[in-house]
Amino acid sequence: MVGNYKKFVENQINKSLKNLKTEINTLFFHNVSDLSYFIKDPQFFFNLRKRFPVNNIGFSVYEIKDLNKIKIYKEKLALQIPYNILNKSFSSVIKKNLYKPIFARSIFLQGILLKKILKAKNKSLKISACKYLDFLLKKKIIPIKYN
Repeated sequence: MVGNYKKFVENQINKSLKNLKTEINTLFFHNVSDLSYFIKDPQFFFNLRKRFPVNNIGFSVYEIKDLNKIKIYKEKLALQIPYNILNKSFSSVIKKNLYKPIFARSIFLQGILLKKILKAKNKSLKISACKYLDFLLKKKIIPIKYN
């Protein structure tokens, strides 16, 4: 965001609403540098929920230290975090459930974990890999709830 960030944000929301043709459940700001705009004027961002059909305001963070900048607003912000079987650095944040809602991204490392399996010609290998992943999920080795 540059220049008049308020106008930029409002234009982007209008554009998204037009494209989606529905309300926005969670309006995420994916760039950590956007936190500086939020810190400067948090009320502007919270007021977006009143002015537009937006249910939640949230930030995509990449490191625990990013949370220090917004922890005072934790009850009011949604959070999107990296979380997968190789990176559980946000486990304590999830357990404390301070931010609502919390969204995990990159749970399969953007497909890297499944890439070779999905490209395999051997159908039984694919089935075995999926069964093993299902086993890990159910045993809470990968603490993700799903049905």
